[in-house]
Amino acid sequence: MAVDILGSFHHLPDLVIDGILKRLPTKIAMQVGFVSKQWEAAMSSNPVLNFDEDDDLDHYHNLSCYSDYIHQHNRFINFLQGYSEHRDNKMLIDKLRLHMRMFTFIDMWVELAIEEDVKELDISIKKNFDRE
Repeated sequence: MAVDILGSFHHLPDLVIDGILKRLPTKIAMQVGFVSKQWEAAMSSNPVLNFDEDDDLDHYHNLSCYSDYIHQHNRFINFLQGYSEHRDNKMLIDKLRLHMRMFTFIDMWVELAIEEDVKELDISIKKNFDRE
């Protein structure tokens, strides 16, 4: 018996969808936003931005040298830049969480947090290259 998982997501109340999206990393929440128009609308009004470079763990476990590490970091920075360029400037931001492996591109996010009167700002930088 086949179960229509995506179909069951179409009928969730908006408050449930909002709760789910607030707990997901922003990159994943954006992908989930394509499930339906209801999810897309909820994502565009989500007041929590959660960017964590370590969320893409598969790539980190496969890093074999520093150049792979830099390549992965640059992919993360490109995602951040793309998000910032296409972000709805009317969207209120209550919480901004930015966890990175290198100190790059931070000033723009701090300025955004100040301009947008963000209530909670969480920035963390893990500077060293290590293979945990």
